[in-house]
Amino acid sequence: MSHYSYRFAKNGCGNPIYLNNKKVYFPYRGVNGIPNDEMKVYTHNNKFDVNGWLKTIDFYVVNEKGMRSNTFLKLCQLGNNY
Repeated sequence: MSHYSYRFAKNGCGNPIYLNNKKVYFPYRGVNGIPNDEMKVYTHNNKFDVNGWLKTIDFYVVNEKGMRSNTFLKLCQLGNNY
């Protein structure tokens, strides 16, 4: 059993980030969040796009590649990307 889950991403002020009025979730190595198996149910096992993003009806999910994307970094206000 993996201790891998998804949490909603936050910006530099600790507020949840949104893209097109939808929360963004990212992978997290820990037990606090949506478990990996449960996230697969929510995403219907759909594949991430080439940029590491997956869009659902209610939210976005990024994988490790998506976490390095300019869009994610800008939304989270990380580095010199905003």
